[in-house]
Order: sequence, then C-alpha cells, then structure tokens
Amino acid sequence: MPDTPSKQMRIMTSEMASTSSGSFLVSKNPYKSEIPLPQMLEKQALTLPAPDWSLLMRPPADRSQEQLEAENQALIRSLANAKGYVAAFADREETLAAQAVVQDMALIKLNSALHSKEMKKAENDGSDVLNDGMGRLWSDARILEYQKRKRTEKVRKAAEKERRKELRSSKKALKTMIDAEWATIKEKHDENLQKWNEMCTELKEKGFKAKDLPKKPCHETKRSVIALLSGCDSEESEEDTDND
Repeated sequence: MPDTPSKQMRIMTSEMASTSSGSFLVSKNPYKSEIPLPQMLEKQALTLPAPDWSLLMRPPADRSQEQLEAENQALIRSLANAKGYVAAFADREETLAAQAVVQDMALIKLNSALHSKEMKKAENDGSDVLNDGMGRLWSDARILEYQKRKRTEKVRKAAEKERRKELRSSKKALKTMIDAEWATIKEKHDENLQKWNEMCTELKEKGFKAKDLPKKPCHETKRSVIALLSGCDSEESEEDTDND
C-alpha cells in the first residue's frame, strides 16, 4: 500500500487514540472550558557543525598528492555533515507538520463546540416578538400567533423534560428492584447448590452411582427476572444455570 497522506493521517489518529492526552481530539466528546489547549513544543537550536565554506573556493591547480587527499577527506566530511543537515531539518519539518495537524484538530473541536452552542441558543430563542426589525404592534395577529406558538413550545419542552425525568427515575427504581431480586435468587441458589453437593457426597459414600444422584439444582435466568419485573423481554445476557 503506498504511503499516502490519508494513510499517514489514519496512522496518526490511531496512535493519538492510544494516548491519554490525544485520545480526546479523535473522540466525539465536545470541547469544554476545563480542557487545556494543546501546547506547542519548545524549539531547540540544532547542534550541528558549521559548514566549511572554504571548500567552495576554487583551489590552486598545482596541488600535491597529500593536499588532494586532505581535500578529498574534507569533502567527504562536509558531505556527511550535509546529510545530517538534511535529516535534522526533515525531522523538524515533520514535527512542525504534526503539530499543525494537532492544532487543526483542536480548532475543529472548538468550532464544533461553538456551533453546538449557537444552535442551542437559536433553538431556545426567548424573544417575545418577531425578530424582523422595525416597530411592531402587540395586537398584531402575527405577534399574537407567534407568542402562542412560543407558549405552546415552552409547555411542550417542560412536559418532555418532566417525562424524561420520570423515565430516568422509573428505570433507576426498576434496576434497583431487579438487582435485589437477582441477588436473592443467586443467594438461594448457592444454598441449594451447597446442600446438593453435600447430599451427593453422602450418597456416593453409600455406593450410589453418578446416574442415580439427584439432578443439579438450577435457578431462573436474569433475562426471565427482568422480563417478569419489567413486563418485557430483555437483551441482557443470561447466566448459564448449569455453571452457577
């Protein structure tokens, strides 16, 4: 697979998702004021040897063998230093590009939070008159109709909020009742299981065969308990009655 920008972005986001500080930027959670903005890394000066610019000057034609060898070694060292320059600046360029991507992701998060706040504010418009500018008569039919719609919408939202509150309370009460009933069933089953084990041990000592032993006790599944108490089937996983 070719090394494309989209592939690099997928690799970067997957790596960020595995960190505590970067996972938020790739999640769907909204930005909040208590979450700090990503900070830029402190730039440090590159500790690289200074180039030998004298090598660019045209050397004299009459050079000895030793001078040519020394010049050749100097050119090799200069080329090695140039390779280090390229690698160092490429690494810095990659770091700055990654920081730009992180900052862009943070800005997208902030813009999403701002957009959500603006939409919520637009939905909860508390104005009493039509926002068309100019003056308005309070006896105008359009204003009266607008205020009527606002009152109806306010009552509807209040009723919806109360309904959600009651639904949460009923779900919480139902869960408490189910948990209590399930704990009682499991406790009783543990007692029956202990008695069954003791009985089987006694019967085995008396010479009874395994096929003649009493059947292992079982209990209701959690799904059946939920269905009984809530009046509907549940998607929760049921426990195996033979393994409890």
